[in-house]
Amino acid sequence: MMLLFEEDGFKDAAAVWREIESLEALAHDLRRMLRGGAPTTDEIEAAPLISAWIAVDREVPALVGKVGDHPVLPGPRTVTTSELAVWGVDRGWVRTSSRFYKLGEAFGSNVSRARAT
Repeated sequence: MMLLFEEDGFKDAAAVWREIESLEALAHDLRRMLRGGAPTTDEIEAAPLISAWIAVDREVPALVGKVGDHPVLPGPRTVTTSELAVWGVDRGWVRTSSRFYKLGEAFGSNVSRARAT
């Protein structure tokens, strides 16, 4: 997310605080995973399911797919996720900069799941 900083400060201070909270949540999850802790069953159960997904290159890695139970965006709808931060594809989830997603089937019947490096 790009935040607009003007002569007298940030244009939308609430957006800055939301971005800080999002980044802190990501940092918390990364620290936990670095220590060997995977997402909990409850976290993955509560995560939106993204189906018919495909990894896209939009200057940052992301997913595009169908989401029906997103906590912010009414659905069902096709979305582009925020930047992929952690790819747990073999475990059925990803962590974007904003949230976890459960992975449903990838787009297309003969598309294999991509692996992050």
